Amino acid sequence: MGGIGSGPQIARKIWVEECLVLSAAALTRRRILRPDFKGTLPLRWWTEDGEVLTEWRVDVLTGVYAIQWEGQIEPIPPGERWPLHSIALVTSPLPWGGFRFWFLCPLLGPNRDGCERRVDKLYLPRGCQEFGCRHCHCLSYRSRNESDRPDRLLRWLHRGLLDGDQ
Repeated sequence: MGGIGSGPQIARKIWVEECLVLSAAALTRRRILRPDFKGTLPLRWWTEDGEVLTEWRVDVLTGVYAIQWEGQIEPIPPGERWPLHSIALVTSPLPWGGFRFWFLCPLLGPNRDGCERRVDKLYLPRGCQEFGCRHCHCLSYRSRNESDRPDRLLRWLHRGLLDGDQ
Protein backbone atom coordinates (compact mmCIF):
# COMPACT_ATOMS: atom_id res chain seq x y z
CA MET A 1 0.00 0.00 0.00
CA GLY A 2 1.06 3.53 -0.59
CA GLY A 3 3.36 2.82 -3.52
CA ILE A 4 4.26 5.22 -6.29
CA GLY A 5 1.17 6.59 -8.01
CA SER A 6 -1.25 5.23 -5.41
CA GLY A 7 -2.42 8.66 -4.24
CA PRO A 8 -5.42 10.51 -5.59
CA GLN A 9 -5.15 11.17 -9.31
CA ILE A 10 -6.02 14.71 -10.31
CA ALA A 11 -7.07 15.21 -13.91
CA ARG A 12 -4.93 17.84 -15.55
CA LYS A 13 -6.49 20.98 -16.94
CA ILE A 14 -6.90 21.35 -20.67
CA TRP A 15 -4.24 23.59 -22.18
CA VAL A 16 -5.05 26.58 -24.38
CA GLU A 17 -2.59 25.14 -26.88
CA GLU A 18 -4.98 22.19 -27.41
CA CYS A 19 -7.94 24.39 -28.41
CA LEU A 20 -9.14 26.23 -31.49
CA VAL A 21 -8.47 29.93 -30.86
CA LEU A 22 -10.39 32.98 -32.08
CA SER A 23 -8.16 36.04 -31.72
CA ALA A 24 -9.65 39.51 -32.28
CA ALA A 25 -6.19 40.93 -33.05
CA ALA A 26 -5.45 38.20 -35.63
CA LEU A 27 -8.89 38.61 -37.23
CA THR A 28 -8.29 42.38 -37.44
CA ARG A 29 -4.87 41.83 -39.09
CA ARG A 30 -6.52 39.52 -41.62
CA ARG A 31 -9.21 42.17 -42.29
CA ILE A 32 -12.00 39.86 -41.12
CA LEU A 33 -12.85 42.36 -38.38
CA ARG A 34 -13.09 45.85 -39.83
CA PRO A 35 -15.38 48.87 -39.52
CA ASP A 36 -18.77 48.87 -41.21
CA PHE A 37 -18.55 45.32 -42.49
CA LYS A 38 -21.23 42.70 -42.99
CA GLY A 39 -20.45 39.39 -44.59
CA THR A 40 -19.48 35.74 -44.28
CA LEU A 41 -15.81 34.85 -44.57
CA PRO A 42 -13.79 31.61 -44.37
CA LEU A 43 -11.67 31.02 -41.28
CA ARG A 44 -8.98 28.32 -41.22
CA TRP A 45 -6.95 26.80 -38.44
CA TRP A 46 -3.58 25.28 -39.35
CA THR A 47 -1.43 22.55 -37.86
CA GLU A 48 2.21 23.20 -36.98
CA ASP A 49 3.10 21.42 -40.25
CA GLY A 50 1.15 23.96 -42.30
CA GLU A 51 -1.80 21.70 -43.12
CA VAL A 52 -5.39 22.90 -42.76
CA LEU A 53 -6.74 21.51 -39.48
CA THR A 54 -10.31 22.72 -39.98
CA GLU A 55 -12.16 25.39 -41.91
CA TRP A 56 -15.11 27.31 -40.52
CA ARG A 57 -17.13 30.26 -41.76
CA VAL A 58 -17.78 33.36 -39.72
CA ASP A 59 -20.64 35.82 -40.10
CA VAL A 60 -19.37 39.29 -39.20
CA LEU A 61 -21.42 42.43 -38.56
CA THR A 62 -19.81 45.66 -37.36
CA GLY A 63 -21.07 49.22 -37.19
CA VAL A 64 -21.04 52.41 -35.12
CA TYR A 65 -23.31 52.40 -32.08
CA ALA A 66 -23.22 55.48 -29.88
CA ILE A 67 -19.59 56.64 -30.14
CA GLN A 68 -17.76 53.33 -30.56
CA TRP A 69 -17.65 50.46 -33.02
CA GLU A 70 -19.55 47.39 -31.95
CA GLY A 71 -20.79 44.28 -33.62
CA GLN A 72 -20.97 40.53 -33.48
CA ILE A 73 -19.29 37.49 -34.93
CA GLU A 74 -20.97 34.11 -35.40
CA PRO A 75 -18.75 31.04 -35.97
CA ILE A 76 -20.22 28.35 -38.24
CA PRO A 77 -18.58 24.90 -37.98
CA PRO A 78 -17.84 22.73 -41.03
CA GLY A 79 -20.92 21.05 -42.46
CA GLU A 80 -23.33 23.26 -40.52
CA ARG A 81 -25.68 25.87 -41.95
CA TRP A 82 -26.19 27.89 -38.77
CA PRO A 83 -23.76 29.44 -36.27
CA LEU A 84 -22.97 27.87 -32.91
CA HIS A 85 -23.70 31.10 -31.07
CA SER A 86 -23.24 34.84 -31.33
CA ILE A 87 -20.20 36.60 -29.85
CA ALA A 88 -20.46 40.32 -29.12
CA LEU A 89 -17.71 42.67 -30.29
CA VAL A 90 -16.75 45.95 -28.63
CA THR A 91 -13.89 48.37 -29.20
CA SER A 92 -11.59 50.52 -27.15
CA PRO A 93 -9.75 53.62 -28.39
CA LEU A 94 -6.00 53.46 -28.94
CA PRO A 95 -3.77 56.31 -27.67
CA TRP A 96 -2.34 56.92 -31.17
CA GLY A 97 -5.77 56.97 -32.78
CA GLY A 98 -7.99 54.26 -34.12
CA PHE A 99 -9.46 51.47 -32.05
CA ARG A 100 -9.07 47.83 -31.08
CA PHE A 101 -11.71 45.10 -31.30
CA TRP A 102 -12.42 42.86 -28.30
CA PHE A 103 -14.73 39.89 -27.78
CA LEU A 104 -17.18 39.72 -24.88
CA CYS A 105 -17.13 36.16 -23.55
CA PRO A 106 -20.54 34.64 -24.31
CA LEU A 107 -20.41 31.88 -21.69
CA LEU A 108 -21.77 31.69 -18.20
CA GLY A 109 -19.01 32.17 -15.65
CA PRO A 110 -18.14 29.75 -12.84
CA ASN A 111 -20.87 31.38 -10.69
CA ARG A 112 -23.42 30.74 -13.49
CA ASP A 113 -23.68 34.47 -14.16
CA GLY A 114 -22.86 36.02 -17.52
CA CYS A 115 -19.09 36.23 -17.88
CA GLU A 116 -18.86 39.00 -20.50
CA ARG A 117 -15.11 39.43 -19.93
CA ARG A 118 -13.53 41.66 -22.56
CA VAL A 119 -10.89 39.41 -24.09
CA ASP A 120 -8.72 39.20 -27.21
CA LYS A 121 -8.88 35.41 -27.43
CA LEU A 122 -11.72 32.92 -27.16
CA TYR A 123 -11.09 29.17 -27.04
CA LEU A 124 -13.00 26.09 -28.16
CA PRO A 125 -11.73 22.95 -26.38
CA ARG A 126 -12.26 19.59 -28.07
CA GLY A 127 -15.77 18.30 -27.34
CA CYS A 128 -17.22 21.72 -26.39
CA GLN A 129 -19.94 23.50 -28.34
CA GLU A 130 -19.14 27.16 -27.64
CA PHE A 131 -16.16 29.48 -27.75
CA GLY A 132 -15.38 31.10 -24.41
CA CYS A 133 -12.60 32.75 -22.44
CA ARG A 134 -9.96 30.59 -20.75
CA HIS A 135 -11.47 31.32 -17.33
CA CYS A 136 -14.92 29.97 -18.25
CA HIS A 137 -13.42 26.87 -19.88
CA CYS A 138 -10.99 26.45 -16.91
CA LEU A 139 -8.01 26.33 -19.27
CA SER A 140 -4.36 26.58 -18.35
CA TYR A 141 -1.13 27.25 -20.21
CA ARG A 142 1.18 24.32 -20.91
CA SER A 143 4.13 26.26 -19.45
CA ARG A 144 2.33 26.56 -16.08
CA ASN A 145 1.95 22.81 -15.85
CA GLU A 146 5.36 21.67 -16.96
CA SER A 147 7.66 20.75 -14.16
CA ASP A 148 11.04 22.38 -13.82
CA ARG A 149 12.34 19.48 -11.72
CA PRO A 150 15.15 18.53 -14.13
CA ASP A 151 16.36 22.13 -14.06
CA ARG A 152 16.15 22.21 -10.28
CA LEU A 153 18.07 18.95 -10.05
CA LEU A 154 20.81 20.26 -12.34
CA ARG A 155 21.11 23.49 -10.31
CA TRP A 156 21.27 21.47 -7.09
CA LEU A 157 23.95 19.15 -8.51
CA HIS A 158 25.91 22.08 -9.90
CA ARG A 159 25.74 23.90 -6.58
CA GLY A 160 26.85 20.73 -4.78
CA LEU A 161 29.79 20.27 -7.13
CA LEU A 162 30.88 23.88 -6.65
CA ASP A 163 30.58 23.58 -2.86
CA GLY A 164 32.66 20.38 -2.97
CA ASP A 165 35.57 22.26 -4.60
CA GLN A 166 36.19 24.42 -1.56
